[in-house]
Amino acid sequence: MDASRDRAAPDDRVVVIRADIEAARDRIVTTLEALRHKVDVPARLGDAVGTAAGEFMAHMIDRATPAKSAEEEEEEAPQANLDADPRIT
Repeated sequence: MDASRDRAAPDDRVVVIRADIEAARDRIVTTLEALRHKVDVPARLGDAVGTAAGEFMAHMIDRATPAKSAEEEEEEAPQANLDADPRIT
């Protein structure tokens, strides 16, 4: 080994090692968060069931509410009461 290289490099090596440790910690945290999400089956199942239930209810309401024809919509439109206005003769 080169003695001059070993004397100058320890500080640099410490910086590199610390950076490697920090990067490893970040990867571990990311992995643990992903695992926590995968393991939390009840929460994931609840989200899926809630979404499916909402979609089902919307579908059932759409099916239960009959579509109005254009004639029905015209019948429901407010009619002008021309007899009530004294200015109209």
